[in-house]
Amino acid sequence: MFSFHRAHPEVSAELHLQRRSKALGQALANTRKIYLDVRFWLHLRDAERGRPRHPVHTQLLERFTALADRHLAVFPLSDAIALEVLKQKDLGTRQATARLIDRLGQGVALTDEELRCRTELAHFLHLGTPDILVHPLKELAWTCPMFVLGARYPQQTPFPPETERVIQKAFIDRGWTIPFEQLLDSLKNLEDPVDDLADVADRLNALNREHEHELRTFQKAVIDEMVGVVDLMRETIADVRHRQYQHFSGSTAAPTPDEWERHAQHGFSIVANAITAAPLQVGLRLPTPYIKAKCYAAVRWNRGQKLSGNDIYDFTHAAPAVGYCDAFFTDGPLARLLNSNQVNLAQEFGCFVESDEQAIADYAAQLLVEPDPAPTVD
Repeated sequence: MFSFHRAHPEVSAELHLQRRSKALGQALANTRKIYLDVRFWLHLRDAERGRPRHPVHTQLLERFTALADRHLAVFPLSDAIALEVLKQKDLGTRQATARLIDRLGQGVALTDEELRCRTELAHFLHLGTPDILVHPLKELAWTCPMFVLGARYPQQTPFPPETERVIQKAFIDRGWTIPFEQLLDSLKNLEDPVDDLADVADRLNALNREHEHELRTFQKAVIDEMVGVVDLMRETIADVRHRQYQHFSGSTAAPTPDEWERHAQHGFSIVANAITAAPLQVGLRLPTPYIKAKCYAAVRWNRGQKLSGNDIYDFTHAAPAVGYCDAFFTDGPLARLLNSNQVNLAQEFGCFVESDEQAIADYAAQLLVEPDPAPTVD
């Protein structure tokens, strides 16, 4: 491991992690991705421990396990799932949940929301750019449990830069093999975000009331929400635009503050104008902000509805589930929202969204009789 990385000093830790993620995405190309919200994970955990809350939960466990064992499907971890598992107070049940996620997830996780948004924006801005290779977006959203809450590796060590780079890449390789259950102790001191989300919901409700008179059409509400999200990512946009400038100019100089601001404004204008002109077409290329924007717009459009902290959690699950997975199993209200004629996200992204447990069991049974489409995921 160390000798290989010493032989390739030109590969940074960031690039090494990107390559590992891309290789995982390519390996998963023919494997069905099924996203379970935490409620389903808890039902499956109880069934595995011999205490199913309903007979169908045992059926779901058996069929999901068979799908995972035959590599017909993978049930990935996400940042939102990881944080909710960490909220479980009982150590035994928390470990049992994580162990089941390792079994069905097969070491596969979706990248954290911040990285997904950055990747989507960079991917969008690179499209059509000469001499820049753009990989399919759905190959770029995958990682391992170790990095589900963000990529972290040793930095500012006492070693020379070339040695530190070797250590970083070896750390990534080692982290790629660590199951979620083993990470629980190192993650247990993270702050519980639930109270913060309730406060965020209250602030958003106040803003919605303040701007209620501006609502004209649902599509305009979606566009406004999406442009608002992109506006918060000007630093990412500036970074992408500056790297493009360096690629074509050959310059390695750091940008001046004025140049950075021009990169940010020009890139933002490109994305915002594209969203306004073709929200669906752009949304399919920026799934994370688009899916969340549509969900928030639906709450705004329903003037009698107030946003809750749980809604924010739900929408955080919905973005990676609908945007990158083939199926999403969640509770009734969220499933109805995503399948509704107005929001229509399930159909737009070709994701099977369901809450009825027997319908889900039937779906899993159907997958088990289909031909095996995929090789083993390493």
